[in-house]
Amino acid sequence: MFTASGATEVLSKLLYPIFDFLKIPVDLLPLIVTRPLSSGASIAVYEELVQRCGIDSFEVLCGSIIMASTDTVFYVVGVYFSTMRLKTRYTIPCALLTTVFCIFISCAICRLFFE
Repeated sequence: MFTASGATEVLSKLLYPIFDFLKIPVDLLPLIVTRPLSSGASIAVYEELVQRCGIDSFEVLCGSIIMASTDTVFYVVGVYFSTMRLKTRYTIPCALLTTVFCIFISCAICRLFFE
């Protein structure tokens, strides 16, 4: 639904300067957006990325590391914190910051070892 609505193209155009500066492929944008929200959706986006870019492409290698090093932030916080009835005061911002850091490091590792 995210791709079909055209939101991917709009976000890609808006975030291209940032992604270009950080050396992150713009093709990873749908994966980066869906990974913190839904595991199933991010797997579907990753499969589409593999079919579109090819199994040995830089984008797929980065996507593989992103899939392995990040988690569905909102699901984990919702399930674990609601069970223990804890407040999520700084948890979500810190988890999202960690996700952004993992994305940057994933692309840097791929660039270091595979380019």
